[in-house]
Amino acid sequence: MILQTKHQQTQPCRVVAFYSRDTRHFSYVLSDVHSGTCAIIDPSANYTACSGLLVFRDANTIVQYIHDHSLTVQWLLETDIHTSHFSAAAYIRKKTGGKLAISAAVAEIPKRLKSSHGEIALEPAGFDCMLQQGQTISLGELQIKPMAIPGRSPAAMAFLVSDCLFSGSSLLMPDKGAACACSPLADRNKMQQSLLYMLKLPATLRVFVGRDSDNATRSLEYETTIGQLRQTRLNQAIPRGSCLNRSQYASEFCALFWPALQYNLRAQFTGSRYCNLTFPLSVEK
Repeated sequence: MILQTKHQQTQPCRVVAFYSRDTRHFSYVLSDVHSGTCAIIDPSANYTACSGLLVFRDANTIVQYIHDHSLTVQWLLETDIHTSHFSAAAYIRKKTGGKLAISAAVAEIPKRLKSSHGEIALEPAGFDCMLQQGQTISLGELQIKPMAIPGRSPAAMAFLVSDCLFSGSSLLMPDKGAACACSPLADRNKMQQSLLYMLKLPATLRVFVGRDSDNATRSLEYETTIGQLRQTRLNQAIPRGSCLNRSQYASEFCALFWPALQYNLRAQFTGSRYCNLTFPLSVEK
């Protein structure tokens, strides 16, 4: 579903939001209107758990938009190694071209899981670019600044361009607070530090969040500002205590964690009908 931005577009930066009802997740097409180049941020696939079927209905909507507006995909940007949905970035790269980029800290994820889950074959592969804090990448006449915001995972990263910040799911709408820190990859202390870091940015900075859901009190929203978020006391929105043990994660976190993590770490789309995934099983003695 294509959504329109609330505010007047900032030239030469244009943002179009796409929402997946299946994943309750936003994807964005950020384009430079002068050059016709664009970056696709956090595209997601459609997954049916009971059948194990992975399709790219929402991703194809983005691809169609790219074709309809004669855009050239230069970047596919991931704000994290997503564990609540399957990424469609590698699929879109095969359709449109472009470089697939993620935080260089994604290499820390196998080390983080090894301490709690033993040896698991989870090495990152298939990414074209590993981004560092302080690095700048070009999109036509635009400059995109990656910002390391570890917390949800070591690889959490925001992208700052013009007056826009793409925060992924580390920031939510003001009435939702901050993302949960309950996965095996999360670090509550680092998340608090990252939130405070972002809240020091200019109050007028437009923030495009990673997910949301409509309810009885309001409709779907995906854009806010740093100024509005400062009023929400985000530091109290993070669950107290450690959430990094398996029993808590199993009951509180997303059931897609292991399959999504493995698929997204590979960042490869071969077109094969099947993708073999494994998951650790804890047997109670």
